This record gives sequence, structure tokens and C-alpha cells, in this order.
Amino acid sequence: MSGGIGDDEVKAIRSMAGRFNVRLGFYNAKGGEALSDVVVSVVDSNGKRRLRVVSSGPLLYMRLPAGAYTLRAEYQGDSQTRRFTAGHAPVSYLFRLRVNEMEDDWIYCDSKCPRRGR
Repeated sequence: MSGGIGDDEVKAIRSMAGRFNVRLGFYNAKGGEALSDVVVSVVDSNGKRRLRVVSSGPLLYMRLPAGAYTLRAEYQGDSQTRRFTAGHAPVSYLFRLRVNEMEDDWIYCDSKCPRRGR
């Protein structure tokens, strides 16, 4: 499950957290703003890709079978990798990814975005 845009959606997703054993959050490393459109790949210990998804908000919750995994989160050319073991107890990771400074204004604004360099 992915999302978390707006307080109501965050509350709804977090209320279901107990159903998932892997919980991820994605944020701008510099300013802490929530990110969406993060590409997430999960590979099992045999090298088989188990999941590839693009997040639709800053929260991504998954239920994986017990085992060892490698997870890679990618955003605008920045990537981070985590190795973990999924099981009954949940694991949580926050990813603080770099945002391209030339694009960060239009990512977070709505219809009237400021222009740089003019």
C-alpha cells in the first residue's frame, strides 16, 4: 500500500500499519518534505526480483514472506539500498533522498511555481 498525501490519508494508512511487516517512508534529505514517485525494487536472497513499484506518496507499506531481502529506493538519480530480514516483527526504514535543486520548487508547488534564473 502506498500513499500519504495529506493528513487524512496519512492517518488512514498508519491505522493499517499492523497488516504489513515492511514500512517505508520517503523524504527530501535537505528540507524533509514528503516525496512520491520513488522507484522501489525488492530482491530476495536468491537474486529474484520480488517487487518493483513507484510510490504514490511518502509512505509505502508491504507484506513480504519471511526471508532476507535487498531493497533499493531511487529518486531523481539518487539511490539508497537497505538489506533486511522480513518476518513477523515489522521493520521500518526512512529514506532521505536528495532532490535535484533545479527541480525542487516545482515538485512542491501547485499551479503558480516560482521560476529560477529569470
